[in-house]
Amino acid sequence: MNINHLKSLSASGFQIIVNQLFGLGFFMLAAYYIDKQLFGELNLSIALSTTFTLLATFGFDHVIVRRISAGMSIASTTGIYLTHALVMGVLSVVILLVSRVYFPSFFQIHFLLIAVFISFICTYIASCFKQLANGKERFWHLAFMGVIANVVRVMGLFFLIQIHAVTINNIAFLYVGVAVIEVLFAFFSAAHLTGHWVLPSFNWNAYKSLVQESLPQLGVIFLESSLARVDWILLGFISTSVFVADYSFAYKAFESSRIPLLIIAPVLLPKVSRILAKSHAYETSVVKELNMLWQLESWLAMLIPLILNICWVDVVNIMTQNKYGESTKGIYAILSFCLPMAYITNFLWTIVFAKGNIKLTLKISALASVVNIVLNIILIKYYNAIGAAIAYLASTTVQFVCYYAWVKEPHLQLRLMPYLKTLLIVTLLYVLARWLPVFWLWKVIIVSLLYISLFYFLFYKQQMKKALSISQDGL
Repeated sequence: MNINHLKSLSASGFQIIVNQLFGLGFFMLAAYYIDKQLFGELNLSIALSTTFTLLATFGFDHVIVRRISAGMSIASTTGIYLTHALVMGVLSVVILLVSRVYFPSFFQIHFLLIAVFISFICTYIASCFKQLANGKERFWHLAFMGVIANVVRVMGLFFLIQIHAVTINNIAFLYVGVAVIEVLFAFFSAAHLTGHWVLPSFNWNAYKSLVQESLPQLGVIFLESSLARVDWILLGFISTSVFVADYSFAYKAFESSRIPLLIIAPVLLPKVSRILAKSHAYETSVVKELNMLWQLESWLAMLIPLILNICWVDVVNIMTQNKYGESTKGIYAILSFCLPMAYITNFLWTIVFAKGNIKLTLKISALASVVNIVLNIILIKYYNAIGAAIAYLASTTVQFVCYYAWVKEPHLQLRLMPYLKTLLIVTLLYVLARWLPVFWLWKVIIVSLLYISLFYFLFYKQQMKKALSISQDGL
């Protein structure tokens, strides 16, 4: 691996780690110091704003990166995208403010929506400059553009906590202020990167070409947005903001549990692509290496949810002043069943993506989205946040079953046995932890040691034996 690859990976890793840490830090501080209704409204506003800004991109992001990488001018790429973002942003904010006049009761209930929405529009505008840095492969510029908002937001909230000024108005000002800082930082970073100001520009033919090239991405983006935060949104409209607070808290913990997948996924794609690109590759050690990585995934996928389910109530109550422990334990327990399927689905999606079969991913995503939306509408009415978690689990199961049934690659046949063995071990360890008459911390320590020991004897030691036998055969 050359020095440029190392720099790219280190910049990407820096961005992921910092964003995860500060994003989770802000979330936990907010959960601890903000009451449930305000916390729920904040997360509902985030869900609505995220969904809109995702749709407003028109799928331009990847196309812009590809065009800049190919050497096209900044005016015909970033300049046009910046114009699009500014127009979409101004129009949407105007529509929102006009709606506030005609539907005042809605905005009295969802009092944080306008401020959070404006902040996300600013973040959307800043993303134009981020894609420029990405296309030019200036990954450290991209990393700093990406982390500035989370870092400043945590510092701002911590300052409000210290001066005892955590109010609705101050939370709103914090979101808007941080977003303005992010736009300015991205704007000046892009100027430093290119050596001149990056300003809006427009050419109708170039814009039309950009829309046509991005058109296939619109379906994917629509489906991604419906799966990403539709459960939060429907909970807010069908149920109450308190249940949004409970669900969003458990969901954030579920998202954080997927960190190993974020690390493994970039490693998996190039390996699978290499195997599929060369007809003889499956005869080499690459497939063996991939199988070992696959078995390692099965252990990583279940360690974090195992530990969290054991100590959930005790730890969460300590971290949130007894606000979220009991009310969210069932939600996280249901969502944690999605993790093994998420790893399997990612592996199968990687095969499909490497083969260029985008239509299949669209079909599966569409089916999962319909299941998710329909079940949310039905179940939230009766079971509130638990219903949303069941709907998410069901849609994840549909995705998993479809990918497993429809993705066929003779040389990369998926073996479920490693996952099933690990799932059985996790279940037995969880039952053991429930019956251990000791303090929760000792339960975590004992179960973790047992899990690591089983990992060593059932996976690591076997892999070492295989590697040794292969080397002896070579001699």
